[in-house]
Amino acid sequence: MPLLLSCAKTVVGDDGSSNGEGDSDTSAEGVDSNTGDGDPPEDWCGLSEGPSEPWFQVYQGQELLGGGSDLRVECGFQGFFMLETDPQLGGFIPESEEVEFHVTLDVEGYNVGPNGHFAESDFNIYVACCEETYEYSYECYYLQTRFQLFPPDQIDDLSVIHGLPGTLSVTMQAPEGPVEQVLDVQMWAVEQNSEWEFCDY
Repeated sequence: MPLLLSCAKTVVGDDGSSNGEGDSDTSAEGVDSNTGDGDPPEDWCGLSEGPSEPWFQVYQGQELLGGGSDLRVECGFQGFFMLETDPQLGGFIPESEEVEFHVTLDVEGYNVGPNGHFAESDFNIYVACCEETYEYSYECYYLQTRFQLFPPDQIDDLSVIHGLPGTLSVTMQAPEGPVEQVLDVQMWAVEQNSEWEFCDY
């Protein structure tokens, strides 16, 4: 997958802040030129190759989010509408098997969820290497490796957000301090091929 950050500014503060006052300030242009030795160690299956400083990107399917790309509402396997995305990350050795993320989504006119956002949640993304205790134990299947945001219950018809601009804000807690990106997206909330039937009941 590409390693250019899309329409976002990534800031790592050595003092634990994300206000750009730390020693490292990496913009979208800077990440591509700083390839470093960011190959992940073998013990960290959830880390990706990339810059030698802490970084992450967010994908939906094969598409890198940002720059007004579509963020699609999906009918999840559990029977609820959701917005599922995949983080790719690397450039550091985690302090545990999980890396903490805080994710919010804002959609103008529809920020009726908790804390004034359209959606918000914390995630502990598993980045170590998982092995099943025995065949078909499904231990690894239930580990958290993706972001799953759920729309507010107050919105009965999600098609009202289709085509609206949204802001996806993602903060990763790295050992060196928080790394934050603010991604511009466009909401996609149109059913195709009756794929929403399971969630409409």
